[in-house]
Amino acid sequence: MHTLGWKRAAAGIAALSLGLGGFLALPATAAEQDLTVLTFTDFHGRITNLDFFATLDQMKTTAGADRTALLSVGDNVGASIFESSILDDEPTLAMLNAIGVDASAVGNHEFDRGWTDLRDRIAPHSDFPYVAANISGVTPDVQPYTIIEKNGVKIGYIGATTSELPGLVSPAGLVGLTVTDPATAVNKVADQLTDGDPANGEADVLIAGYHEGASEALTAATSPKVDIVLDGHTHVSYVKNDGTRTTMQAGNYGEKIGQITLGYDAATDKVTVKSAAVVAPTAGLAKTYTSPAFDAAKKISAAAVEESAVEGAAEVATATGPLSRGGMGNATPGEDRGAESTLSDLIANMFRDVLTDVTGQPVIGIQNPGGTRADLAAGTVTYKQAATILPFANTLKTTEITGAQFKTMLEQQWQRDAAGAVPTRPFLALSLSDNVSWTFDESRPEGDRVTSIIIDGTPIDPTATYTVGSGNFLIEGGDNFRVLAGGKNTTDTGWSDLDAWTTWLKQQQTIAPSYAKLGVEVSGLDTRNVAKGAPVTVTVGDSPATAPVAKGSLDMNSVGFVKNTTVTARIGEVQVGTAAVTDGRADLSITVPCTVQGTSNVLTLTAADSGTTVTVPVTLTTGSCDTQNGQAGDDNSQGNAQQGGNDQGGQNSQNGNAADTSNQGGNAAANLARTGGPAALAAVGALALVGAGTLLVRRFR
Repeated sequence: MHTLGWKRAAAGIAALSLGLGGFLALPATAAEQDLTVLTFTDFHGRITNLDFFATLDQMKTTAGADRTALLSVGDNVGASIFESSILDDEPTLAMLNAIGVDASAVGNHEFDRGWTDLRDRIAPHSDFPYVAANISGVTPDVQPYTIIEKNGVKIGYIGATTSELPGLVSPAGLVGLTVTDPATAVNKVADQLTDGDPANGEADVLIAGYHEGASEALTAATSPKVDIVLDGHTHVSYVKNDGTRTTMQAGNYGEKIGQITLGYDAATDKVTVKSAAVVAPTAGLAKTYTSPAFDAAKKISAAAVEESAVEGAAEVATATGPLSRGGMGNATPGEDRGAESTLSDLIANMFRDVLTDVTGQPVIGIQNPGGTRADLAAGTVTYKQAATILPFANTLKTTEITGAQFKTMLEQQWQRDAAGAVPTRPFLALSLSDNVSWTFDESRPEGDRVTSIIIDGTPIDPTATYTVGSGNFLIEGGDNFRVLAGGKNTTDTGWSDLDAWTTWLKQQQTIAPSYAKLGVEVSGLDTRNVAKGAPVTVTVGDSPATAPVAKGSLDMNSVGFVKNTTVTARIGEVQVGTAAVTDGRADLSITVPCTVQGTSNVLTLTAADSGTTVTVPVTLTTGSCDTQNGQAGDDNSQGNAQQGGNDQGGQNSQNGNAADTSNQGGNAAANLARTGGPAALAAVGALALVGAGTLLVRRFR
């Protein structure tokens, strides 16, 4: 348990006067009451952004604290910077208390550690209420709305959390809760607050706080009784007005503040929005600005920074090159959760190594892209940097799934929520430990796009059992990978991801990025009928699918990625084709010589620049070769016999997996078993599992 200096700095804040308003309240007889709404969203524990706190307090003071409502739209905590996350985000809550937040909608990250953490820690440590109208099972700790009285006007703030919540947080943390449609829930409360019955609450001004993101449909579905809509969740900035109502989202991380001025006429019960803008905090204001509220927040920040610096400065490893999330290597860097990345691949290897050692059995490591929250430059890696990458305090879990379920997991990268709708991010790229590789063809029907999976150099067996490991968020079915929640013999190791990660980094001492992709798109190849002596065109990399969402390129887009220039095809040791790679894609013509023996073989495609290698099990037929030749005739005979036998086996496999209703790719799994995979990534070489030895468990909480 930390003895936290910031807690001493926060003492007595509840009694602090946060007034200092620059205006006197209007007389009660005035026809119109002036009000200001200040709003922010997705703060995520950016407690060192002092200009945000200074500007927020200055704006509040200028407008008059007694006529200003300060509202958050959620995600105050979670995915925070190190200085807050290492202290369980308690400094963030204390600073928001100090600055005088009036209310907050509940975001998805308030559930990072489950509903009980929101109920028992976050809400009690906040001097403001959290509101969520579309989540049942949370009252009385979280109410659908709150009434804030400013300048004699009752402002009803109705909260709603994203309908995608069950796919964004660990399902185990939502047990007992039900998430419903946000607009429907908000409209119900809006009716209640305007029905003239004081017994169930009444409000003069209604504001909806949707932690749901920019959605014209959501705004249109919101009752006209709601005067202002505040959005969050998607980290963008905008102000919109459809002629009757203002809608706003104020960015993220305290980099923007939303400001709305309005008037309320009690005689006509009319709300008039006079101005609305999203503004940036005043740069450098924190150096000169002073007020009781800001000074208290500033002390909390300084104490937290000092407290966290001691552990944060410790060196845990050295990186020989940059490691980053997907998209950060693009000309215009930006996180791309639809792309495999060097850093998430490394984390998947960490899961494999640690969990293999802990469980004593082979484990396949998996990392979801949203679980990796920062990047690493080349050079010294500190504890602070490592903690910023994995800030969620997940525990490491393993579960056992069949090969068919493993395929379904990869198919679920093409996202569908529990209701079958495509969510905001249509594709989430899993990173796997490097003893696994796979191929896909996005032009195929949904649920049958994964064309091969290779584990430790061998095609996956749909009926065999495999142990996979990751943070509890993913293993419990988070990010819509629901098939993992159906695994058997699920085990919680007790390790936190941060403890495992930093211990593993210390053992490695040196880490390096690998630009060899483990998942590549291969299309245009009939693996069951590759005719000798005849050219076959194969596309390696993104195929021209309609509205593609997956990143099947031969090239990564992490920082420092190697841009491939050529790809070479071989059957065994015989080169059968080569082609140039342009923007991660190659169209090459392959001709298998008649001299190649046998029917079952492996086509290997290698991009020499990055080391990305694709192996495709194929069945060779005689094609245009001399059918009178004895060997050629034997080839044809063997091919036909094998094809027929495998077809029957594939059908049996398909029937056997039909009972697995969670496996949306069950039919494809049968095909995978029959052909050995119509296309398969090469196992770059079975990586010897690192003997982690006795892991010294250090608890940082």
